[in-house]
Amino acid sequence: MSNENVVIDAIDQEIIKVLQEDGRMAFGEIGRRVGLSEAAARQRVHRLRRDGVMKIIAFADPVALGLRRAFMLLIDADGDLRSLARRIARHDQVEFVAITGGVHDLLAEVQSASEADTLDLLSAIRGEEGVRRVDVLTYFHIEKQDFEFLRHGEAGQPE
Repeated sequence: MSNENVVIDAIDQEIIKVLQEDGRMAFGEIGRRVGLSEAAARQRVHRLRRDGVMKIIAFADPVALGLRRAFMLLIDADGDLRSLARRIARHDQVEFVAITGGVHDLLAEVQSASEADTLDLLSAIRGEEGVRRVDVLTYFHIEKQDFEFLRHGEAGQPE
């Protein structure tokens, strides 16, 4: 998922910021806001998408979709962490998986519709080869969920 070899410049970062405000903004308006022609803005957006720097998606409210349970799994494991992370990521309810440093080896964020759905998922993950322990942190209230990564500072630069 990481694109470490892709180089983006200040204009690319501005395009991303603008699209974080409105992912359906017309190329002409994007260009006007960042100082490019419509064609140049279109080319840059297509390149950023092609290179995997960004995706333009609809963000839905999970509660409105019937996904009323949100939680984080803290996973202790043995063996090949990348392979285990890929296997955990294949579960439909899993939205995010990361290999971590520190006390736990993997972190997974999950949304589920019911207790039965949650129990099935936990049983499946606990049964994965290499899993030693799974701690569950249930979210009772989410105060902030922000995906605007460039809003506060430039990529790779301290705020």
